[in-house]
Amino acid sequence: MKKALLTLLFTMIFVLSLMLVISATSVLDSNGNEYVPQNIHMFVNAHKGSQAQHAYVNNVFYLPSSVGPGALKIKHNNGTTETMELTNKTTDDDGNACYKQTIDGTEYTFYFANNLPSVYVTTSITTDMLLVDKIEDEEAITTITDKFGAVHYADSASTTSKIKVRGNATQNYQKVPFQLKLDSKKSILGMAEAKTWILLANYDDQSLLRNSVVYKIGEILGMDTCDFRSVDLYINGEYQGIYLLCEKVQIQENRVNIYDLEEEMETLTQPSNNNTVKVTSGALINETIITEYQYVYNISTPEDISGGYLVELDNNYYDSENSYFRTSNGNSYVIKSPENCSKAQVEYVARLFAEMEEAIVSSSGKNSRGLHYSQYIDVDSFVYAYIVAELSRNWDAASSLYFYKDRDTNGEYSKIVKGPLWDCDNTLGNMVKNDANNRETYWAKTRQFWEALTQHKYFNYRVSEEFERVYPTLISMASNGGYIDQLVAELGTSIVMEKSRWQSDDYTYWPLYSLNIAPNGTHYDSWSGGIQVFQFINVYSDGVDDDDSTAIGYLKGFVNDRARWLKNEWSPILNQSEPSVSLTPIDTTLKPPMIELSTPIVPPPTTDTDTDTNTDTSTDSSTSTDTNTDIDTNTDISTDTETNTGIVDNNTNIDSSTDTNSQIPSKNNNSNKTIIIALVATIVVFATVIGVLIGVIVKKKK
Repeated sequence: MKKALLTLLFTMIFVLSLMLVISATSVLDSNGNEYVPQNIHMFVNAHKGSQAQHAYVNNVFYLPSSVGPGALKIKHNNGTTETMELTNKTTDDDGNACYKQTIDGTEYTFYFANNLPSVYVTTSITTDMLLVDKIEDEEAITTITDKFGAVHYADSASTTSKIKVRGNATQNYQKVPFQLKLDSKKSILGMAEAKTWILLANYDDQSLLRNSVVYKIGEILGMDTCDFRSVDLYINGEYQGIYLLCEKVQIQENRVNIYDLEEEMETLTQPSNNNTVKVTSGALINETIITEYQYVYNISTPEDISGGYLVELDNNYYDSENSYFRTSNGNSYVIKSPENCSKAQVEYVARLFAEMEEAIVSSSGKNSRGLHYSQYIDVDSFVYAYIVAELSRNWDAASSLYFYKDRDTNGEYSKIVKGPLWDCDNTLGNMVKNDANNRETYWAKTRQFWEALTQHKYFNYRVSEEFERVYPTLISMASNGGYIDQLVAELGTSIVMEKSRWQSDDYTYWPLYSLNIAPNGTHYDSWSGGIQVFQFINVYSDGVDDDDSTAIGYLKGFVNDRARWLKNEWSPILNQSEPSVSLTPIDTTLKPPMIELSTPIVPPPTTDTDTDTNTDTSTDSSTSTDTNTDIDTNTDISTDTETNTGIVDNNTNIDSSTDTNSQIPSKNNNSNKTIIIALVATIVVFATVIGVLIGVIVKKKK
């Protein structure tokens, strides 16, 4: 009997201990969001692996602006709650304000944000599974609040969102970007309503501001840009850091507002499988500078295929897309929307871009049809885009460039527009490889696409005009109290939480920097893997400075110095007379020869064995000058392909997986699951022990 009672006692102690382990202390807010303590593990000298894992700090709470230390709602191990005031205010090892408090026998560190909105995502799988397995479109419950805790979006019992890791190189970082797809179109934090949103991690940018600053520069010029808000992101109660919640580049009324050809195509009967065909020979390749293209076989095509198209110049990941084309100048274009294009559509867009590019590359500014590049493109948008690329010294100036073309209306050709801006984290001195952080040399002008355009006097004159117009505003952005300082003030104390969470101001633990530390501790600019080197400064600063020794001071100094240098370079051009452009008269609206839509569809070849023997790889090296065009000098334009083997985020996403359709948890699923498991385990163990005990007693009585 005594033995049975002892067994019961030890079992109870074991189960209670188990409950304490699996049901940890947590914090609740007024909206029902739950925050769990985090153990921060950093990886030393690792970019894509888990080498030398190091536990940096344990039992840390990162809490949003809507929660304060004065009335903290604590959920204890046993499931009870109480309101607690934190009084032990102190500083961490870096001198940042925090609180230390012992609760349920464990000492916790508390950090508090003070100014940012928050995004909460709860998934039915663990956070590690979401981050490591890169699961596509995981169903989730999403809540978005402003800095005061007021709810701007919340999934209900009948709605769910979807989240997935996105990006190319950036999805291999420790802090990864996400795509968030809401249940329906909603206006979020004052931004125009949409269903799909992007959460940019900005992990390779210590300032966290370069995308925001470059988007603002584009907006000042008049370019299409993405609207954005900085937010604190929580996934399954764990703080992920500061993210830039921004619009996705897509054709939509509130985004790229042109005719939605993809939407029309979705109304047509389409094949269940998108089989692609690559073409390397034929009329289009013989007649233009196109060297190859790929389309989707047997797809239904609308009668009018003149627009709208969203196209990306992507020299790195083009071959992972369904619809693309390449030119002999080494440029690769992906048709992002419609994602699946027919042969007629790809040939239409490819011919149009080929003729545009041929005119741009030509020293006369005209192609073999005698048409000027300005007849193909919206010149202003290209001028704005070049200014942004040159001012910011964008590492991706020759790739990750978006264009769009609307549908022709009333017999009038709709020109190709450059934009929207995207992928601007590797800008403004953030890259220190290959002299990319030099403030007083040209950068974009030496890169493929822009190199060709800037040989033309007319284009350069327009660049000088527009830069002169916005120059005072650009200088004010980097002044004390200017736009950059305002962004820093907006981040507030969240920057302390970000730096603590990711140790991105410590070269020992920030892989993008520590990867380039030699074994003896000496920093070097490259390694055998060819990774680009990102700017590293271990002091963030409050923003009110222009000292290069701080991350924000360096950013402000770069904008200021770069703008002043370009003004000295471009202002003298305005002292010259404005170049004129002579356009060849055309009898009909400009468009390439239409593809015959009635051409019978033939099955794709099982294997493509054709090779292009007529590829035009030449450039215009003529020494003659067209006196009626804007000729500066007869520049020899390079046709070498820009390989860009370094790390870039070209943001190409291939949604090929299906929904998991897994059970969606409530917002407090982590804590609820652990408590339920503990209770079930307790009941099972108690029932077993009591059964054994009764059996022993009955046996003894017999």
